[in-house]
Amino acid sequence: MDIVPTETERRVIEAAATGAVLDLRFGHERMDDPAKGAIWRDERIIRAEVITALCTEARPDWVVSAKGVAVAGLRILGHLDFVGGLIRYPLQLVGCSFEHPVEITGVRSAGLSFSGSYAAAFHADCIHVDGDAGFGVRTVEEVRLLEADVAGNLDFFGGRFLNPHGPALMADRAKVKGSVRFLGEFRATGAVRLAQADIGGDLDCRDSRFSNAGGDAFVADGAKVRGDLYMRDGFNATGQVRLESVEVGGVCHFNW
Repeated sequence: MDIVPTETERRVIEAAATGAVLDLRFGHERMDDPAKGAIWRDERIIRAEVITALCTEARPDWVVSAKGVAVAGLRILGHLDFVGGLIRYPLQLVGCSFEHPVEITGVRSAGLSFSGSYAAAFHADCIHVDGDAGFGVRTVEEVRLLEADVAGNLDFFGGRFLNPHGPALMADRAKVKGSVRFLGEFRATGAVRLAQADIGGDLDCRDSRFSNAGGDAFVADGAKVRGDLYMRDGFNATGQVRLESVEVGGVCHFNW
């Protein structure tokens, strides 16, 4: 793969070689808003193909530490597309802005986090993550995690899933060995679906709001939760909450 890296891309490559995090955020909410990434300056921009090359060893001369690739506050141009492939290293793209929807259907990764990032949509059906997965993202379409397999926790902390035209989250039949956690003032417009999900830890919906007036706001029909189920302490739903045939191995905490 013939890529001539820009100065910012060289910094990403150098950070990956040492296991460091390249964080280009300013620490200012307005300046770091990933939904406004289209106006970020050039020094915060990299191409998606650089991330792809690092994570797939397409460039053997770009050495990647076992800690993987970790960046924050970057604008990523082009299509981040690992569909059906192997992400060979942990990948953390935190507080980033994506030009296009993120397409990672069917990939396998040691660890994966898009926490705080923005894209029009995140398509991650049938992914296999050997550690934790962070999808506390901001999006105006849907997040798809149908039949996802996560060996650690699946976190949606602080996410904003705002899809006025369809489901906010599709995670039916997902298998998560750890906990599924919303939390952090999570907000969803559109149905959040975890039907027939198999969760080894807790299903924690504290401090979260789910909205789909006149329809299903939260669906976990047939899910298995081996830990506790939390729908209290800030849990709020506008629309139907469906928990038909849910199996909970621990304690149910309700007070909405």
